[in-house]
Amino acid sequence: MLRKHMLCLAFFFIWIISFISILRQDSVLRSFRKKIEPLNLYYAVNAVEGDGNLIHEQNQTGDVLTNFAEPINIKDKNDTDLLDKIKQHRLNRSEHFDSWFTIGNNGKKDRLKTNADANGPILDFAIVGFPKTGTSTMMANLATITPMPMADVCTPVHQTVWYSYNNWPRDYGNDKILRGAKCPSLLDGGIIKQYSEFLPKTKLILGIRHPVTWFQSFWNMQASHGHVVDPMEKIHPCKKGKNKKKCKYGCPGQLFCLHRARFHLWMASMGKTQMSSDEREILASNDFDGGDNIRMKNISNDIFVYEQTDLNQDYLWDELATYLDVSSISHSKYRGAKGGSKVENMVDFCNKKYDDFRALMMPNAFDLADWLLTYFIPLAEDKSRLDVVIPNTERFRELVKDYKKDPCGRLQRMENGTYALPN
Repeated sequence: MLRKHMLCLAFFFIWIISFISILRQDSVLRSFRKKIEPLNLYYAVNAVEGDGNLIHEQNQTGDVLTNFAEPINIKDKNDTDLLDKIKQHRLNRSEHFDSWFTIGNNGKKDRLKTNADANGPILDFAIVGFPKTGTSTMMANLATITPMPMADVCTPVHQTVWYSYNNWPRDYGNDKILRGAKCPSLLDGGIIKQYSEFLPKTKLILGIRHPVTWFQSFWNMQASHGHVVDPMEKIHPCKKGKNKKKCKYGCPGQLFCLHRARFHLWMASMGKTQMSSDEREILASNDFDGGDNIRMKNISNDIFVYEQTDLNQDYLWDELATYLDVSSISHSKYRGAKGGSKVENMVDFCNKKYDDFRALMMPNAFDLADWLLTYFIPLAEDKSRLDVVIPNTERFRELVKDYKKDPCGRLQRMENGTYALPN
């Protein structure tokens, strides 16, 4: 009997020792995680606009980069010396990672310094908008030279830089020397201002398309996931004085609506144009967030604007390569947003039963075209302006002119600016 008790006691002590060992290992593991995850953030964007499940590690290097204080723009792709100089900067910059950060409010060195890229670009590009304008295809092709997830990562710039230099090279190829990210809701959101403050040398990329086809694409993606409502429920704007937290992208408590297609408002808020009284008049001046009420963000970053229709054209990618200071960009990949299984819910907005809806949307499309043609495209045609780039402005003008027309060919613009079926 005594022997059995002694055996039981021995097993009990072995179990206690094992349990303590496990606790110590867990404690060490937690300590290690704290060391490699100083931001203590795990960010995921909802599936409607992409998914990002990301963690991060810390790099402890620093010093000063070769000074590229002035913008480097490759005008001649055969200028191999300049290309090599830029390539060397990109290959070596990660050695200075720690020097870009300063102590944040939490006492940790996890906040970018103001103008952190003063000595050379840190994040080469950011795809900032708009959703449903081919941003996934843009991402897929840039990912051939950039380690980045096939997802929207809408984090503050501090985290995005952490991911770009730690997680993503490890997960998506450390032989790719560009650094970039995609969040197609940045321009019509608030984080975009951080780029001017912390990363003014990051080059922005923006896609647009005809508002009617944009709405149909967004609608059908949602419908394929089972989210089906009457389109007429998507026509109401946010109202002045209402709960601002429920007003996102100009839509009252909705992911998208007719008013989110006012791309010219979000683009004008960058502060690239003069914003005269005449200009403000065509910037949804009757809406509570348009006209004189547009919140200016005054973005200093360069911007590359493309039209979704021409993503299959070589000229667009050649111009983008020049813009990003690389010799070429492969563009054989097409990637669409992931739809759901309920394809029976998808509709053709050219069906005559949607004439009334398109009639409400077309005035915004007309104003978008008018603003682009009169105020924005001339910036890209001005040789003294290097901050606005549009590939093949003549072709872009022709595409934008069609925004003034019903893409279904059924409605016509009346003298009072409304759209209706011809008599």
